[in-house]
Amino acid sequence: MSIVLDGTLGITSVTGSAATAVAGPAFSAYLPTTNQSISSSTWTKVALSAEEFDTNNNFDSTTNYRFTPTVAGYYQISACSNIDANTTSATSVYLAIYKNGSIYKYTRITLVGGNNVNGGSTVSTIVSLNGSTDFIEFYAQSVGGTAPILTFGSTATYMSGSLVRGS
Repeated sequence: MSIVLDGTLGITSVTGSAATAVAGPAFSAYLPTTNQSISSSTWTKVALSAEEFDTNNNFDSTTNYRFTPTVAGYYQISACSNIDANTTSATSVYLAIYKNGSIYKYTRITLVGGNNVNGGSTVSTIVSLNGSTDFIEFYAQSVGGTAPILTFGSTATYMSGSLVRGS
């Protein structure tokens, strides 16, 4: 691909193909058939035991519920959950992407008291993974109120990722 700049107005022409094939691991895993309770003030791993796809067999959906890519590079990772709580006081729910057993990025949603309170939250990031020993997991915890649940289903609680650039 080549780009020609005119110095004042920006790009004057682009030649070549804008589409470049990327051959790297990609996956989408989810919480399949049962809601998952999360503990108060304790990080709980989300049991993503079903897969929509796993192009390189790098997601473990039976034991550790983690993504361990075999190609080094930068990965876009996203995790999302619909959260239900019956609580009379505010409950904060944290969702986190863990790298190698530690929090890498997280987000928080606060559910305000009432019957059948629910909400959703997403955490997303680009992370460098070495292609051999690095791994990614999805965790959640609640603080305050009543312990909520993560709603099951491929559109409700899931994590996905793909290689966006080699190292």
